[in-house]
Amino acid sequence: MSVRTVTALITVFFLQQALSNASIEARDESNGDVLDAFQVFANCPEAVLLYDNDETGSHLCLTTARQNFDENGPTATYVWQMKGLNGHAKKNITFHLKPGQTPDEAVFWLDADEGKEQVARLVYADYKSCGIFLVPLNGMIECMLWVTEEVKDNVPQYCIDQYDRNCDTKILEYSKDICSQVDSGV
Repeated sequence: MSVRTVTALITVFFLQQALSNASIEARDESNGDVLDAFQVFANCPEAVLLYDNDETGSHLCLTTARQNFDENGPTATYVWQMKGLNGHAKKNITFHLKPGQTPDEAVFWLDADEGKEQVARLVYADYKSCGIFLVPLNGMIECMLWVTEEVKDNVPQYCIDQYDRNCDTKILEYSKDICSQVDSGV
């Protein structure tokens, strides 16, 4: 091997090592600030899923409610209320959350199964009306636009625009006509 080839291989090796150890933080494009998942959790006691990329229909009319928030941890607990539409089971799913390696990440586990931790990532938030999270669920990365109860029927266009920028597939999961007819309890 030539000196040039060996040098190139060593450079590639060290570059791969550096990239694999680097923490990449999502930044808000409008002001350059690092996004903060726990700021979203602090500001949002309830939310409605407006769009995602799950084509199964299991998330139709999905809502979530915060059960606990500890700013000292920080930790949070949310309960997803699955409405049982399109032949799917009606059930509650508890998400326990703690900080990830960067502010835009939240480590979560379902119900009491802390041994199976996964990482959700915030890719956009305005901290008052909407947030977009990438969440690993059911063998895929779900791109989810969550909105507050207050704006669910009149979502700011910039929230939808950000979803379009960050997510490839757009499945409407909330419709006032359908979801207003669904029992909110589980």
